[in-house]
Amino acid sequence: MLKENGFSATALTGPDAGFRTNNEYQNAKVLDVKTDEILKCFKSQDVVVVAGFQGLSREGHYTTLGRGGSDTSAALLGAALSAKRVDIFTDVSGMMTADPRLVKKAKFLKNVSYEEVANMAHEGAKVIHPRAVEVAQQAHLPLRIRSTWDGVDELGTLVSDRDLSIRHYRTVTGIAHQVGLTQFSVKTEKYDPQTIFKLLADNHLSIDFINILPEKFVFNLDANESQKAKKLLQEKQVAAEIIENCAKVSIVGAGIMGTPGITAQIVAALNGKNIKILQTTDSYTTIWVLVRQSDLPAAVNALHDAFLSDHQC
Repeated sequence: MLKENGFSATALTGPDAGFRTNNEYQNAKVLDVKTDEILKCFKSQDVVVVAGFQGLSREGHYTTLGRGGSDTSAALLGAALSAKRVDIFTDVSGMMTADPRLVKKAKFLKNVSYEEVANMAHEGAKVIHPRAVEVAQQAHLPLRIRSTWDGVDELGTLVSDRDLSIRHYRTVTGIAHQVGLTQFSVKTEKYDPQTIFKLLADNHLSIDFINILPEKFVFNLDANESQKAKKLLQEKQVAAEIIENCAKVSIVGAGIMGTPGITAQIVAALNGKNIKILQTTDSYTTIWVLVRQSDLPAAVNALHDAFLSDHQC
């Protein structure tokens, strides 16, 4: 197609393009990108097409990068070539303030900071892979998330270092969510958190959303791993209160840090819809709330109305 439209072009595989990786099967980490062959091709070609998602180990074995490998390949290549910007073309027009399948009022975001988009990606927004964002942030390389099907005038979402300027006009940037979690609560008077966490880790179970309180400690697992965790706890005669079919809602924004009253607004919004909060915790840029999965649509819409209804994107 490029040649039919008058462009001279050539194609390179990931290994030929200089992607060097470790040996981790189906989830290889890129150790280096040697751009010599690409730069050589540019001397005689207008366009060099590089296959993402693949590389070559030091031992000469072909490897694949795992989930998000194509996004990550683009960011790594852009960083190696000192590009001014990398455009990621996907099936949506950019980042949105919430999942439009749940929130009809969700809006497109014109500008997002690296930290915000990485947090939203980690917490369930699937527009771009977190590894690609981390690579771009380290290189101070702007990313633009665009739709393959939009016209050239549709600019999508720009991801950059702009969190300081973004904070001035919005507190919350977006709301992400994850479903299929199981919550475990164990009383601290009978069991030591460190012992339980080590038991789970030794059995390759990854826990999430942890709270350690004076009377109990609480943690969550993906539903696919919860049965294994239940069996382990039963074998050790550990009594746990278990709530299945939970969902984690993540309220993300660079402006959250240092802004008083955000948690109070979250509680008020959810209480107003009679939604029970099972658990909550926070960081500088994200506040997490655990609710029953059946309450998820109402919870996300209530929070979107509370923080993003008059939002300047």
